[in-house]
Amino acid sequence: MSNRFLVFQKIIFIVLMTIFAKQIYSQDYSRFKKKSAKRTSEILTLQQTKIDSFQVELDTIEISVFVYQDYLSTINKFQISNTELEIFYFFENDNLYYCYVQERSPKFKEQSKIRHYYFKDNVLIDTDIRITLPDAPSYSNEIDFDNMFGYNKCLKDDFLVDFFFSCIERFNNNP
Repeated sequence: MSNRFLVFQKIIFIVLMTIFAKQIYSQDYSRFKKKSAKRTSEILTLQQTKIDSFQVELDTIEISVFVYQDYLSTINKFQISNTELEIFYFFENDNLYYCYVQERSPKFKEQSKIRHYYFKDNVLIDTDIRITLPDAPSYSNEIDFDNMFGYNKCLKDDFLVDFFFSCIERFNNNP
């Protein structure tokens, strides 16, 4: 066999293995997200009673914390930007596995930007963002929804993930 043919076989083998590995990972990953969603739904349908509530401040952010058995609910008021976020933190075995973030539009009260953050062993593995839109014929893909509805453009995923863990640390150290 020629060297060219062997190189070609190796390339084909690597490409096929990459596709196969990606397929296996994506199926496992999809199962993890479905399992997280199911667990979160089960927790929320229990309508747990509030165990505790308290206020904390983190930099210029006022946070109202509501503690339940399996999750935390917070209202976060960013004083400088006048942004308000509602965040739900869900834990399993003291590990964060899911965060739900809702940012209401300051311009249109019925509009929200909703973000879903999925974690495995306290490491971010995926995010989803949804924006609720009013009934309308259609929207162009080129529309800047953050600007249109007044959402805070500074709230990027990396900032929010750091914010989640800073808050959790602060909540755990609350007297």
